Amino acid sequence: MEQCIIIRFLTKEGCKQSEICSRLKRQYSEKMLSNVSVCKWSSVFKKGKEMVENEPHEHWPRTSITGENSDRVHTLIQENRQITVHGLSGILNISDGSVKTIIKQHLQYSKVCARWILCLLMDEHKSTWLQVVQSSLSWHKQEGDFLDSITTTDETRMHYFMPESKRSSMQWHHPGSPKPQKAKTTFSAGKVMTTIFWDSKGVLYVDFLT
Repeated sequence: MEQCIIIRFLTKEGCKQSEICSRLKRQYSEKMLSNVSVCKWSSVFKKGKEMVENEPHEHWPRTSITGENSDRVHTLIQENRQITVHGLSGILNISDGSVKTIIKQHLQYSKVCARWILCLLMDEHKSTWLQVVQSSLSWHKQEGDFLDSITTTDETRMHYFMPESKRSSMQWHHPGSPKPQKAKTTFSAGKVMTTIFWDSKGVLYVDFLT
């Protein structure tokens, strides 16, 4: 309301809408009304409006927010966790705002990103791993510490070199000295397939693919 009073005063003084926006921006910074709102209020004040409050009006209740629609939204989300608000709106033939209200306030849903993991194990994979572990534990009880006799291997792709990161290139800088410069890397940090063999005591052998 305070800003609306200022807009009304500056409009009556003949200030342009761009000037009003600039002056409000200097005074209120981030708390300033949007430029669209400023222009809207300035226009209505030019037409003779004196009130700085929004005119009262009746708020019609949302008839689309019902228990039936909430149940349908819940069912659709359970069937497809990636369904969008717009998609639900089209299926139920209600507004996006009503769908958002149902999802967030009534059903307490929130959308989150999936967490990346190395791999997804199926039930049969989990069963196989369980059998392997149980077999190893049984063997360990019978033979003692047999883990020292096991050699294992794995493969990975390694860089030819580790390119210098922006953080690692930081250096102390005196206010009177020139700023350091660094040329953009012109060649790519290629990778090579590396096979590593190791046992309980450490790495035994590393092989680089030609």
